[in-house]
Amino acid sequence: MNVSHDGFSGDSSTDSDSDDENTAPRETIAEIIQRLQKSSSQPIPEAIMKDSTTAANMAALEWQPYCQVTLKHTKEVAGYNNISEAFYKLDFCNAIRDIRRFNYISKLLHLLITQNLTSLSGCATKVLFTMLEELAWQVANNHQNIHILHTLLYDLKKIMKKYYCWGRPLGSTRLWEQHLRTMERICNMANKIQIKEPPEDGSKRFTDLPEELIREILLRLTDYKDLMNSGQAYNIMQSLLDEQHIWRQLCKYHYTRAQLRWLFANQTNTCTTDGKVDWERVFHQLRKKFGLKEEYADCLFLCRHCRCLFWKSYGHPCVYQNRVALPGAKEQPSGGNGANHPQNQPVIVHNMPFFHHPLVQHYNHNNNHLDNDGSNESLKTVPLHIPVPPEAFLKFFSL
Repeated sequence: MNVSHDGFSGDSSTDSDSDDENTAPRETIAEIIQRLQKSSSQPIPEAIMKDSTTAANMAALEWQPYCQVTLKHTKEVAGYNNISEAFYKLDFCNAIRDIRRFNYISKLLHLLITQNLTSLSGCATKVLFTMLEELAWQVANNHQNIHILHTLLYDLKKIMKKYYCWGRPLGSTRLWEQHLRTMERICNMANKIQIKEPPEDGSKRFTDLPEELIREILLRLTDYKDLMNSGQAYNIMQSLLDEQHIWRQLCKYHYTRAQLRWLFANQTNTCTTDGKVDWERVFHQLRKKFGLKEEYADCLFLCRHCRCLFWKSYGHPCVYQNRVALPGAKEQPSGGNGANHPQNQPVIVHNMPFFHHPLVQHYNHNNNHLDNDGSNESLKTVPLHIPVPPEAFLKFFSL
């Protein structure tokens, strides 16, 4: 299956692609233009090449992925949201390549595999395997988050074997043959990943850093598995973990004081033989009881006014149906009929200031009796944008 670099479009029925072609780096716009110039019988003018590259780069910078969702049924609008369409509109394939959104996408894929694989449609399942292959390509190239890829593959194989019927998964035989070939390519990429130590060239190594710096680096890790693997890799890191200070800070990061007080009041095996608190043991007991705190560098948000899902890092693409031009608004091109009149078209506002938001303006218009001293302060407390964790994202699609 060919994975498109710009989205999910691609010829999934092609079987002759080798593993080297699937793991080859994607071409940039400049490389594509250069390749076209070499293969063309006539040279491409420099002005056209420059304008094409500039226009493509500007379009990529100005484009903001968003998806409008239906939150409830009405007589005019059927409450139906398509998850495969949402994946495309929110640009999940390119989001995998962003280190800020990688953990969010991987968590969402894990939920889809472990809880919703059998309830997905054929199109959504196809998009799921496309995203998995893109994630595997990303991990194989940057040699990061390898454990996430192995976890996804292990759970996927386990779920598929669980729901086998007469020796194969339920559904279209031809479609699942394509999925199995895709899964085989992903496994080949995962097996070829090898992390080698840097050569002995006399340069400084990580273990040559002072203990104070190594301790500060370990304090920045929020995943306990990374801490345990670090202790297994280097003796100096294990000695720092044995100090219990890092585990104590990890407990304070993931859990509240009330949860800590509950543990100390109900558990007696939280101390070592010398009477000191074993913070590593405390952390694992809290993890089994309350789970782990989930925070993402970038995640999806929901606008309460226009019901659009959007990425935090891309700003707020508010789609507002109005008849008055708002500051910073860009009207969409319209046709000649009345339905496409500019006043009836949605206005997309990029990076709108708070007090220019239509909901805030409507609130101000209906509350003119408020004095100038306290009116704005009360409005600032209204959350216009709600963070959407992966579990809540799937609920929009009844998953």
